[in-house]
Amino acid sequence: MINVIISSMVIFCIIFENACCSDASKNDRKECKNSKKQSELTQNSIPNVDISKITYSQLQNDRKLLKTVFTLIEGGNEEALRLQFRVRPYFVDNIEVSELFDVYAGKAINKNPMSFLTLLNEYWKNPQESGFDLSSILGNYGEKYVDNFNEQVIETETRIQSLKKVNDNNIIIIRDKCIQILQGHKKELENIINEINTDSVKRN
Repeated sequence: MINVIISSMVIFCIIFENACCSDASKNDRKECKNSKKQSELTQNSIPNVDISKITYSQLQNDRKLLKTVFTLIEGGNEEALRLQFRVRPYFVDNIEVSELFDVYAGKAINKNPMSFLTLLNEYWKNPQESGFDLSSILGNYGEKYVDNFNEQVIETETRIQSLKKVNDNNIIIIRDKCIQILQGHKKELENIINEINTDSVKRN
């Protein structure tokens, strides 16, 4: 069962997104305001950096690099996705970063479902060895979806349809497993919505 995203992750997301601006000088703040434009420039690569050679230690110690990698993962960059699956087990004790990996990798489903499933099939064995549970990476949507169950239903269905577009026989088993989990999660969300609506009618 996929749990509703916990508040600690939401708080960390907000802190993480704004950390570089909060302690910055005036010039740095101006640079932070252009972060969206900079993110667009790094959707496909990191200048002068070989993504395949980035290590856990680098990500652990370089917040800006980690944030850039998250941006690339969200955009469906295959090398960044491979990196996150490779280093994910080392962050198993870092709950905040682990959950952010889940959020951004999940967003990649709609951008690049083929690469997502191919790498998932390659790296995922079980939660202990892989450092994550399939449920957490498929159904952790990020802070803007917290308590917005209708939007979560829409996003869940979007991910299901994205996965259904992949027809490679080599990854059909993992594809169907992911779809099954998301369909179960969608039913859970719809039940929550029905309960909320029922309670609302009773109160009125």
